[in-house]
Amino acid sequence: MYKETPAIRHDALMTRLRHLLLCCMLLTGCCVRCDVASAEPAAPTGADSLVVLQYHFVSADTPRSTSLTPEEFETHLELLASEGFTIVDLPSALATLRAGGTLAPRSAAITFDDGYRSVHTEALPRLARRDWPFTVFVNPGPIDAGSRLHADWRALAEMQAAGATIANHGMEHAFLARRDPRAPPESDADFDARMRREIAAAEDRIEAELGVRHGLFAYPYGEYDDRIRAWLQREGYVGIGQHSGVVWSGSDFRALPRFPFSGSYADPSQFLDKVRMKPLPVLDAESLDDPLRATAEARPELVFDVAAGPLRPDTLACYATRQGRMDTITDRIAEDRVRVSARPKQALPLGRSRYNCTARDREGGWLWFSQPWLRLGPDGEAPH
Repeated sequence: MYKETPAIRHDALMTRLRHLLLCCMLLTGCCVRCDVASAEPAAPTGADSLVVLQYHFVSADTPRSTSLTPEEFETHLELLASEGFTIVDLPSALATLRAGGTLAPRSAAITFDDGYRSVHTEALPRLARRDWPFTVFVNPGPIDAGSRLHADWRALAEMQAAGATIANHGMEHAFLARRDPRAPPESDADFDARMRREIAAAEDRIEAELGVRHGLFAYPYGEYDDRIRAWLQREGYVGIGQHSGVVWSGSDFRALPRFPFSGSYADPSQFLDKVRMKPLPVLDAESLDDPLRATAEARPELVFDVAAGPLRPDTLACYATRQGRMDTITDRIAEDRVRVSARPKQALPLGRSRYNCTARDREGGWLWFSQPWLRLGPDGEAPH
């Protein structure tokens, strides 16, 4: 068990003060972003991007699809250190990027979804030994119900005292974007009430227990639609997804990407390939498709523009879930802009899927962008 010391209690006070400042920074960053909404972000540099890692369980005794062993997690941390990564506090790093600032080259943030007990018992000691910050997205409902899988509020307070950010993953980890089409249409008032029950109430509960409001929301299952993204923006939240990719100042801060590293994705060789990625500089990211378009259109065409500067257009390729490479067309429509269009050969499967687009940059590295999709059946259901 990780032990709290007087030095850690002092650090906790400083952490609280820092988070108050960061909340102001996030608000300021939002205002700056709104003021320059018509300006196009420049192509990213090494100091203008952030790799965000996503974990769930750190255990050998939990479902493999959402777990990696403590030994695998230790290997990941050793690789981050040996590769010269700077591990950053997620709220402050996002505030910096949103405000147009720069980070240390090879910056990474470590996150955990659901707030499982193994994060406290296995991940915390390893991270605290390195003095590395991390973020835990929690569901207050199961915690309040006494779930044995989840860290309790006392354990979360210990992690916060050691430098963790405890943030919002919804009250009950509910599906937010899935609705039964046979049910009466959901009114704007009903939708707002549902979001407040699931998202705002969780934020209130975290503040009541831990005294913080970070305004960071990680979508349960990584599922969202345009309506939910717009609600988060109105309420002042940053949205965090589960689709792969690298965050940069031109990202959609209502649905930021992360690389998952559980199950088969815990392999060290894959790990290094992904954390070394750079962002594919998609322009106008906030106007990209609603993931639910795949419900109405089983083979949705994805069209987006990228900054031409760092890109080798002849190397760009897009891949669909369980289909492999798609037909992809690139067209230089301006000296500094390339238009990309991609469509799969077959219908997307029911449930969650994605298009992953990659390309080489002019320095020989790899660039990555991912578009998530959610295809529901006629009854509104799909595999989890």
